[in-house]
Amino acid sequence: QHHPTTPLPQVGIRDYGFNMTADVTQAELLGRIDELNENPSVHGILVQLPLPAHIDEDVVLASISPEKDVDGLHPLNMARLTQTHTHQKTR
Repeated sequence: QHHPTTPLPQVGIRDYGFNMTADVTQAELLGRIDELNENPSVHGILVQLPLPAHIDEDVVLASISPEKDVDGLHPLNMARLTQTHTHQKTR
């Protein structure tokens, strides 16, 4: 859910807003993430945490394409955030 005072379409952001129920299976959630990973019009994926107890958070976060990981919680992005060299050299 986005903040109600931020009109996403007016700033060029499309909110797909998939609201899944607490009884969603891990397979269903991973399937939705796979669809979003493959969709070229989707540039960012955000999974609202915490997840229901029957879903493995690590598996879900690792399934998000690192390039589309809005929160930076994919293991590869977490590693990148801990590096001391945060900017690409321009030489």
